[in-house]
Amino acid sequence: MKLPLRARVLIEEHALPIGVYQTTLPVGALLDPPGKEGLAYMTGKMLLKGAGEHDQAAFADALDYLGSSLGVAIGRDMTTIGGDALTAKAGAFEELVVAALQSPRFEQAELDKLARQTVAELAQVRDNDGALAQRLPTLQKGVNR
Repeated sequence: MKLPLRARVLIEEHALPIGVYQTTLPVGALLDPPGKEGLAYMTGKMLLKGAGEHDQAAFADALDYLGSSLGVAIGRDMTTIGGDALTAKAGAFEELVVAALQSPRFEQAELDKLARQTVAELAQVRDNDGALAQRLPTLQKGVNR
């Protein structure tokens, strides 16, 4: 399997058997529909909460077994999925990334937990204007319309 879209191996260090991978999706917070601000953020974060036959715990265990890490960053106009993997296990890593993109589980229990965590994080940064602006790029959404 190949990583989809604009996926690429960013770094392959031949002295170390590790590759760094990145995939970008042309969607971000600016495309959130009115009244559904945060949709891109929640969707992106849910990609790591299980895919295909793997629930959240099994997905995390599979990454750990491969010696890999995977993260999602949601920006104003793009979502980046990136991670690293042992080059010998790159194929299995790519299969997990493809599963996350093509068949995410979006289980209600995981969504509810993520929503609670997000509300708690927002409460922590509520009094810090700089941190809040970085955390919620959709605050500038109205300015760009």
